Amino acid sequence: MLRTPPSKKAVDKNQLALVYQPKVNLKTTQIAGMESLLRWNRSSWNYKLQKVLCRILERAQTF
Repeated sequence: MLRTPPSKKAVDKNQLALVYQPKVNLKTTQIAGMESLLRWNRSSWNYKLQKVLCRILERAQTF
């Protein structure tokens, strides 16, 4: 029996969100750049940390 990878289910259920986070220079309080984060929103988890999401995807060999 083939199992659907968790990442595929997340895409199908529209559970992934792209979030932009500013990088702030603490000395000047100016925005020094941005980073993008892929968050997995599951009702049972809330938002998973990026490291956890990457490990799950790597194990599923989705990317």
